Amino acid sequence: MELQPGLLQDIAIFGGLSEDTLGFVLDRATRVRVAAGEHFLTEGDMATSLFVLESGQVRVHKDAEGSAIVLHELNPGAVFGEMSLLAVRPRSATIEASEDCIAVEITNRSLFELYEVDPAEFAMLVMNLGREVARRLWEANERLFTATQGKLDSIDS
Repeated sequence: MELQPGLLQDIAIFGGLSEDTLGFVLDRATRVRVAAGEHFLTEGDMATSLFVLESGQVRVHKDAEGSAIVLHELNPGAVFGEMSLLAVRPRSATIEASEDCIAVEITNRSLFELYEVDPAEFAMLVMNLGREVARRLWEANERLFTATQGKLDSIDS
C-alpha cells in the first residue's frame, strides 16, 4: 500500500510542510508492523529513524534494575524515536507495542536527502521536531515538579 501525504498532515512535526515535501518524505519511508509485546526500538540502541504510529498503541518504558517503568502510552498519530536523531545519542527509552501496531518509519538518511533538495523545508521540519521535544520536556518538568512537590509537602508535615 502506497503511503499518502494526508497521513502526516495532521501531525505537529509535519505542520507547515508542503504536500510535495510530505510526499518526498513518505516516498522514502517504510510501513512497519510490530506485534504486541515486540519492540520498535530499545533503550541504549543507536538511532537511525523515527516512527509515526499509524495504528495500535505503544508503551514508552525505561529499564530500572531489571523491571520496566512505563513512562507514557502513545496512540495513533504519535511520533517517537525523534529525540535520539536530534541529539545523536542512544535511545533514551524502549518503545514496546502494547497491541499489534503499524507505523511509518522515516530514516535519518531520508531526512538528510530532504536537506539536500530543500533546506528550507528541512529547517521547518527540524524546528517542528524541536518544538515537539520542547513540549515533551515541559510536560516532563511539570510531572516531575508535581511528584517532587508531593514528597516535599509530606516531609514538611
